Amino acid sequence: LAMKRAAKEDIDLGSKIIKAGEGIIASTQLGNRDEDIFPDPDVFDMHRTLDPNHALGFGLDRTATLFRKALNPRIAVPISDIEYTPLQKDIGGVKLPVQW
Repeated sequence: LAMKRAAKEDIDLGSKIIKAGEGIIASTQLGNRDEDIFPDPDVFDMHRTLDPNHALGFGLDRTATLFRKALNPRIAVPISDIEYTPLQKDIGGVKLPVQW
């Protein structure tokens, strides 16, 4: 599984600079295999302490994973009005207005 993301501003990611507007494809599985966060991430250890899960983001981007916990979320526009990405790209909604 992977998610497309675009940088909102220039960032230094490890030894790489990602400029504002540039895109990346982030593997959701690799978020929990970061050696800077999880010691020996490739070693199975059933007694490992539970550290925060980073597969679906953290900080402001974590709101995407909290959507279902909100009270009564609903799509704010008719389904026919939802704009999608071009078919030659990853298919998904360009934006999805919601109401609470």
